[in-house]
Amino acid sequence: MTNNFDHLTYQRNDDKLSPEFIQKWVLPFYMTHIYNDSFSPRLNILRNELDCEVVRKLLGDFNWRTRSVGAVFAAIIDCTKFEEQIGTLLLKSEMVSAGKKYVLTLATFNTPQSIQYLLDYLDYYLERKDLWYDQDHAMAALKWLDHLNGSNHLDNYIERWNNFITDKPYWNLDQSFEIVSREMTALKRLSKRDL
Repeated sequence: MTNNFDHLTYQRNDDKLSPEFIQKWVLPFYMTHIYNDSFSPRLNILRNELDCEVVRKLLGDFNWRTRSVGAVFAAIIDCTKFEEQIGTLLLKSEMVSAGKKYVLTLATFNTPQSIQYLLDYLDYYLERKDLWYDQDHAMAALKWLDHLNGSNHLDNYIERWNNFITDKPYWNLDQSFEIVSREMTALKRLSKRDL
């Protein structure tokens, strides 16, 4: 399947990640919610080693697990130099399960460009009723950012959102907003060094 973002490119790893790297940086984190009580202690063990190079390797791997963790780590250490790559990965939506983390990271960065990635995502994917991707998380993140920034981007998407969910009875923006708010609060707490 092709989409409007097939022409976008991003940095990929030249080499495969080692089993040791994956054991250290991916396995303890990829299936654990950011707000889970076990996430912070696991992160604290590695916090002094976590840097943008680790994030680069994770985001450059073609695997939803590594990319999800890389996006979360980018948010935690405020590694905004990967904003374009994360935005591109969100727009391309090549793999399931990673998009929600890209959305959270872009919302954490909260720059004009990161917000534009969310808007571009919604502009395209709310029109694709056949693609049940991360539209709910993107809408909820936009709502969260509107509250934080005093903006009103969400108003421009409500009608399209309502049309998009007509055949999706279990999609609920209020529930998605609760989840995103909880995750954003956890990311804010995890980004502090005094855990």
